[in-house]
Amino acid sequence: MRFLRLTERDRALVAGATDLLRKRESEISSVSAGVAARGGNWYFGVCVDPPDTTAGMCAEYSAIGAMVSSGDRIVETMVAVTRDDGAYRVIPPCGKCRELARGLGNPYVIVERPGKRGSLTKVRLSDLMPIDWKNRPL
Repeated sequence: MRFLRLTERDRALVAGATDLLRKRESEISSVSAGVAARGGNWYFGVCVDPPDTTAGMCAEYSAIGAMVSSGDRIVETMVAVTRDDGAYRVIPPCGKCRELARGLGNPYVIVERPGKRGSLTKVRLSDLMPIDWKNRPL
């Protein structure tokens, strides 16, 4: 797996997702996400996870939905943020979100460096999901 340094633009994407979560965190929204599209536009979203239902939606889905609704189709970079023990931190996308993003490119994903909490890096989605669903044997 190849770890890359974050650019100032990457750090700004993390900051944007963190700011959104600060504003919108609630009992139904505990994660925010930001995606940078190939054309340079940024999109953000929060999870929608109402109590007493399994029909929630991840923050990455929300951000990607905003991206596609605006006409962009390729995800360049993505990040998800949650609050843990009072601090905001970056978390990796779940499997469902990895699969959705993989259908829209092979974006960089901003994650914490393994074993170094708080130290951010970025990797290609294909490093997090090396065998995508199209290549599975039937």
